[in-house]
Amino acid sequence: MKTGILITARLGSTRLKQKHLLQVNGSPLLSYLIGRMAREFQKEIADGSAVIVIATTTEEENRAFEALADKGVSVFYGSINNIPLRHLQAARKLGLGNIVSVDGDDVLCSARGVRLVYDALRKGAGHVKTEGLPFGMNSFGYARAFLERSLEGRANAALETGWGRIFNGAALETIDIPLAVGDDRLRFTLDYDEDFAFFKAVIEDLGERIDAAPDEEIVNGVLSKRLYEINSKVAVEYWTNFRKNVEREGGMGLNKEYQKKAHEFIPAGAHTYSRADDGYPENAPPVLERGKDAFVWDLEGNRFLDFGMALRAVTVGYDYERISNAAIAQIRNGNNLTRASKIEVEAAEALCSLIPWVEMVKFAKNGSNVTTAAVKLSRAYTGRRLVAKCGQHPFFSFDDWFIGSTVMNAGVPEEYRGLTLDFTYNSIASLEALFEAHPDDIAAVILEPATTEEPKGGFLQKIKELCVKHKTVFILDEMITGFRWHIQGAAKHYGAAPDLVTYGKGMANGFSVAALGGRREIMELGGIRHEGERVFLISTTHGAEMCGLGAFVETLKVYQELDVIGGIWRSGKRLVDGMNAIAAEMGISDYFQFVGLPCSPNFITMGKNKQVSLEFRTLFVQEMIKNGVLMPWVAVAYAHQDNEITMALEAGRKSLSVYKKALDEGVEKYLSGRAIKPVFRKRN
Repeated sequence: MKTGILITARLGSTRLKQKHLLQVNGSPLLSYLIGRMAREFQKEIADGSAVIVIATTTEEENRAFEALADKGVSVFYGSINNIPLRHLQAARKLGLGNIVSVDGDDVLCSARGVRLVYDALRKGAGHVKTEGLPFGMNSFGYARAFLERSLEGRANAALETGWGRIFNGAALETIDIPLAVGDDRLRFTLDYDEDFAFFKAVIEDLGERIDAAPDEEIVNGVLSKRLYEINSKVAVEYWTNFRKNVEREGGMGLNKEYQKKAHEFIPAGAHTYSRADDGYPENAPPVLERGKDAFVWDLEGNRFLDFGMALRAVTVGYDYERISNAAIAQIRNGNNLTRASKIEVEAAEALCSLIPWVEMVKFAKNGSNVTTAAVKLSRAYTGRRLVAKCGQHPFFSFDDWFIGSTVMNAGVPEEYRGLTLDFTYNSIASLEALFEAHPDDIAAVILEPATTEEPKGGFLQKIKELCVKHKTVFILDEMITGFRWHIQGAAKHYGAAPDLVTYGKGMANGFSVAALGGRREIMELGGIRHEGERVFLISTTHGAEMCGLGAFVETLKVYQELDVIGGIWRSGKRLVDGMNAIAAEMGISDYFQFVGLPCSPNFITMGKNKQVSLEFRTLFVQEMIKNGVLMPWVAVAYAHQDNEITMALEAGRKSLSVYKKALDEGVEKYLSGRAIKPVFRKRN
């Protein structure tokens, strides 16, 4: 079994540039570390049982390490910010069974210690380290199989400083090397100019004995000649930065710190319940820092392929350059002016020109604002009180007319609750019954055109006919279906033009834009060019904020030029077909299914009794997160290209293998923590 002595190094240090190649007596610093290891393992290198590898990152500047490659010494390029993953990548590439880890900053790492770790691994140890030497002289190692287990669920983590914490709790063999130095001022690591000066002094003092000098000679020389004073003044700064980096990458970490702050300062810890902790497994990233294309990063640098896509609002991809630049250009124009802005008019014209049944439009920041405005307009237009909504569609607004009809109706006066009625999707009889029970009193019918269930038997057309018959306003809420089913929305896809329509989510690729549009005679009630009673329609300071509308106009162009809708449908189909094929292959199709249209699918999770199970849903999402995919629901975007769908299917295969085991052995054996909870419930 081949063992690799992996020297971790990179040249991109911010504090000491090119530090490993700094010269002492005409040779790079790293060459002294390599020389000490090469001398110790001369025999093993010769017979091929050991190799010395400079394990660096793929950044171009690190190609300079090639100058140090020699017989028995090679350079491997791997993960940029995850050192144990880089080691595993090297092990796979080079066929290593064991790894001895030596930090390239530890120029005078104990060759004796590395030998002891090497021998222990060869005898079957899984995880071993030395103790007793000054900081920067100890070493540790692990078997490849042990490393693979330890990295499960951490392949996307940032692990650079103090990354040995991923082994916490694992079996460890400790080798004590008694060396009575009795002085915590000794630090044999390369990080600052003062550290370079320290190593230079030690190497020059040792002279030709540098490769063979035992640990005792090195340490005693540093103590007797007080060489430690050279870098002692930066010790406090070093350890302060070390702790900060560890906290950033793990430990309590920024994720937990900001999660705690979120609940301290924000009710529910987020500004929409769909982002709150109780809707996710306990291993989900609690706070995110940024997104790019189809990926998001948490505060500790963990990267996830995202299918949440900002609650379905991002349909092209995070920070799509053209759209972001269009928004920034409007910010530079002032972002919010005293009168209507040029981009405001252009955005309105663009939407009205795109969609035939949108003759006028009012922009807002949130979907709830525009659905509530649609209800108000309908009541004003008809002079009636009641609203009929589809009972199977989960959310229309945070306002009283809708929330009062849910179980989470605290704070809504009783008299409001009776003003909203429910009908059943795809049951025209249920809506006819409402009209019969409340003749001449229903102002509007509101529903989503489709969810995972599509309209059957001309359902939408029959609703429109009923609305015409009863002089009721027909409202389609296209918050999700708009700019996803078709560029003109699901109304176009199904051939059912509404009186009023609401949009949001993907219309501006994540920027805060929502819209209410519809027939001029209804919309104009909120205007100032008629003689009738005035309707206070949407009137908000930030409703037509220029950055969002600039993003919307550019998003329309991107949609048309790149066929964004077609891309979403194609990628969604491959995902749906692939996930269902994996489930069928594993024999669990009766318990796990992807359903719905490819442009907006959903997954159904069932337990052993074939009943829908939140526990099994949580388990699947939990396992996908472990495999680097955040999939609380499925919002396919244009950025989900072939590589991303392949990644999702690979994660799905691993996750469903655990799902299958949970069906056989019990979900509680595999689920970590509580199950996710629905938003609409009476109590926490």
